Amino acid sequence: MGHLRDENVTLHLNINTVREKIHGVNTIYFIQPTEDNLKKINEDFAKDLYDTIYINFSSFVSHDYLNELAKIASRNNSVYKIKQVYQHNLNFVSLNKDFFSFNISNVFEKLNKTKDPDQKLLEYISESLFSVFRCMKMIPNIVYEKEGVGEKLNIPLEV
Repeated sequence: MGHLRDENVTLHLNINTVREKIHGVNTIYFIQPTEDNLKKINEDFAKDLYDTIYINFSSFVSHDYLNELAKIASRNNSVYKIKQVYQHNLNFVSLNKDFFSFNISNVFEKLNKTKDPDQKLLEYISESLFSVFRCMKMIPNIVYEKEGVGEKLNIPLEV
């Protein structure tokens, strides 16, 4: 909270709360690129809640998602309000400078107890690893027994 105030952010609200029109201020969305959040942005555009909008996505945003966002903004005559769209790679929780987590319970079991692990889980892990490496400005050498995560990261496997 203190850091937000240091940056002159005076009000922060959850996207799922009921919000009123606020004109004359910059509005910053910091959201995950999900279908529910896209619906909320559509509702906000339809209600004409804000004048100037900066959209910050916490993780990778697909072209299809961005195209849908553009269609929503166009339908609601809100394209001119969007000043910038950012994609951050923050698919992890940093517990300290040397330790991070993806907050996936029983992940070892989920990956190793079945012959074919869940593809959505593999996709999430690979996107999260990419986020960590990008934030650390590192290019890793990944060694992984099973194919999947290495393939998703497009890194040759070394076994």
